[in-house]
Amino acid sequence: MKNVLSAFRSDVSRILVVDVLPGGLLIYPYYRWVVSSYPALAAFVGASAFARVVALIALAAVVGILLENVASRVEYELDRKAGRSEKEWFDYLCLAFRVEPLGQEYARELVMRMKFELATAVALVVALPGTWLALLPRSSVMACVFVSIAMLVISSWLFNEAKSSGEVLNKIRKRLLEEAKVPPEHPNSSS
Repeated sequence: MKNVLSAFRSDVSRILVVDVLPGGLLIYPYYRWVVSSYPALAAFVGASAFARVVALIALAAVVGILLENVASRVEYELDRKAGRSEKEWFDYLCLAFRVEPLGQEYARELVMRMKFELATAVALVVALPGTWLALLPRSSVMACVFVSIAMLVISSWLFNEAKSSGEVLNKIRKRLLEEAKVPPEHPNSSS
């Protein structure tokens, strides 16, 4: 039972970190703009706080899944530009361990972090117009420029972190592949 709960917690954490959080970052400024621009919609949305929260979390998850797809494409392009081998990638995907090495768990953690970094970097850029729409009626242009610069700096930093995560992940995968190679059995050995 403990393994089932642990796996469930791991899956929920992954969904929250990789999908819901970046999706929420992207939709929030647009949500604020729509609600402030359309009073009738604001009244409808404000009628039930529970329904609003559930709808926003569901929308954030859906948008987050789309962001994760975009992030996967960005990851593929980063790998391609870095000259990483597709054969090596597919060989890694075929690995099966009797006893999972510690490096495999670390690789899994790095994948989740890199997906978060890429999805959030994309989300922040796509959220820029919504941020302007949400802020401009209440804030100065300078405030909008400052927030935009901050969002772009954070996005750029996350993108660079994702590149670094990808490089470390590639080294770990290579090492796991090397260690997983089993020498062929000698024809004279007895079973």
